[in-house]
Amino acid sequence: MKRTLLIVSLLLSTLLLGGCHEEIERRILALKEDVATIEQRINSINESIQNLSALVDALEKNEHITSIEPWTIGDWSGYQVIFTSGTVLTLRNGTDGVSPIVGVNYYEAYETYYWTIQMGEKGAVTWMTNSTGQRVRATSMVPQLKIEEGIWWYSFDGSSWNKTGWGPTQGESGTSVFSSIDTSDPYYVTFTLSGGTSFKIPTQKAVDELNQQCNTLNKSIESYTKLIRNIPASTFVKSVVEFEEGETSGCRIILEDGQVLTIRNGYDNRDSVLLSAKKYTDGKSYWVYRSRSTEEYQWLRYQGKMICVTYEDITPHIGVTDSLGQLYFTVAVGDGKPEKMRDKDGKAVCATGQLVEDFFSSADFPDARQVVLTLSDGTKITLPRTREHVPSVTMSLRTDYVEAATSYTYQLLLLLTDTLATQAALPDFRFKRSTRRF
Repeated sequence: MKRTLLIVSLLLSTLLLGGCHEEIERRILALKEDVATIEQRINSINESIQNLSALVDALEKNEHITSIEPWTIGDWSGYQVIFTSGTVLTLRNGTDGVSPIVGVNYYEAYETYYWTIQMGEKGAVTWMTNSTGQRVRATSMVPQLKIEEGIWWYSFDGSSWNKTGWGPTQGESGTSVFSSIDTSDPYYVTFTLSGGTSFKIPTQKAVDELNQQCNTLNKSIESYTKLIRNIPASTFVKSVVEFEEGETSGCRIILEDGQVLTIRNGYDNRDSVLLSAKKYTDGKSYWVYRSRSTEEYQWLRYQGKMICVTYEDITPHIGVTDSLGQLYFTVAVGDGKPEKMRDKDGKAVCATGQLVEDFFSSADFPDARQVVLTLSDGTKITLPRTREHVPSVTMSLRTDYVEAATSYTYQLLLLLTDTLATQAALPDFRFKRSTRRF
C-alpha cells in the first residue's frame, strides 16, 4: 500500500512539475512577445519623431509641398509627402493609447520650434532638455526613446539619457505623434500633433497662383501709372471686352499701345487684398490697400514712407514670401529689397484669397467718340474712341542735270499719308460698378 501511494505521489509530482514547466515557457513566450511589441512601438515612435524633425526643418526652410498622397499597408496607414527640394517623407498614423508624446512648440522669444514631451494627451507639456539642461531646437538634434529599468528615457546623442519617471505600463499601448493631417485645403496642409500643436505648410499650387496674381497686378500697376502720369491725346481706346469670372464681372479696356485697364462690377473680397490709389491732403495720389471687406483702405508704405503714384521710378512691385508656413505679401520699390506689407498695427498682411486692383469705379460711354473713366478717388479721365484726322505731308526734291545747256529742271514731289484710323466697334452701354457683393 505504501509502495502504491509512493508511486502515485511520484506520478503526481511529475505531472505537477511538467505543468509548471509549460506555464513558465508560456510566460517566457508572452514576455518575449510583449518586449517585441514594446520595441516595435518604440521604433515607430522614434521613426515618427525623425519625420517630425524633417517636417519642422522644411517649415523653417520655407519649403512647399508638391504632392501629398495617402497610403495603407496592412494595419498601417499614413501619407507620403514630397517637397520642392525633392525630400520624400512617409508619415505613419499613430495608434491610440497613452504613451510619451514627443512634439514641438513655438518659442516666440527665439522665433523657433523646440522639442517637448508629455505623457498622454492630457499630460503636462514640458520642454525636452539636453545633458546640460538646455531646451533643444527641433531642427538641430532628434530625440530617441527607450525603456530601461521599467522607465521611459530619452536622449539626443544616444549616450546621455534623461529619465522621465513614467513606467512602461503607462505608455505601452500607443505610438501617436501626429494627431491628424488635414489635406482639405488645396493651398495648405495642416499637421496637428498629438500634444495639440499644429502648423501649416503651403502647397506649391498656392505659391504658383499667388505669384501669377502678383505678376498680373504689377502689369496693371504699370498700365495705371503710365495712364495717369501722362495722358497723351493720341492714346485712344482700341476695344472693350466684357468678362465674367465667377462672381466677378466687368470690362477690360484695351488701349492702342496694348495697355489693359480692368474695371470690375461687384466682387467678393472677403478673403482678398485690394490695391488702389487715393488722394492725400497734399492733393497727390498715393497707393493704398485693404485686406478683406471689413477693413478700411490703408496707405501702402515702403521703408516707412507712403508711395506716391505720380513720382517717377518709385512704382511699387508686389510679391509673395513665406515664413514658418505662412504666406505674406511683400512690397518693393525700384531695386530695393522686398519687405512684408504691414497693416496699421504693424502686422504682416497674410497672402490669402485673391490679390486684385481696384483702380477704377466706373467706365462711361457717353457717345461714339470718347470713354470716360472714373478713378477710385473720383478723378475722371477721358480717352478718345477715335483718332483725329491728321494728314502727314512728306516733301522730297528730285533733280535732272543737263550738261549741254546751263538750265536745270526741278521736280517737287508731295506725298500725302492719311492717318485716320477706323473707329473701334464699341458697345453703346453705360458701365458703372454700382454694387459690390461682400
